[in-house]
Amino acid sequence: MDDLLILDYDLEKLKRYFKLIIEKINNEDLEVNKKSNIYKLSNGFTFLGYTFYRIKRYLKKLYKEDKDKYKRSVASYKGYFMISNYNRNK
Repeated sequence: MDDLLILDYDLEKLKRYFKLIIEKINNEDLEVNKKSNIYKLSNGFTFLGYTFYRIKRYLKKLYKEDKDKYKRSVASYKGYFMISNYNRNK
């Protein structure tokens, strides 16, 4: 089974999508993993081995407190996300 991530601000829309996806998967005689659910982004989440958390909030705080560390952190996150988007099939 492939992994899927859908992000949206509208909880009701996410609930509808989740229900439709489960129906489609069940129609193909497949099962949805038990850990599949709707999660709040503010709590952070792990997807495909990468852990995402409140980066924006952290960087905003860091910008106010330590500009040099802020710059290093932004560069580090940029490198992290570039690697995570790397297409290994090329």
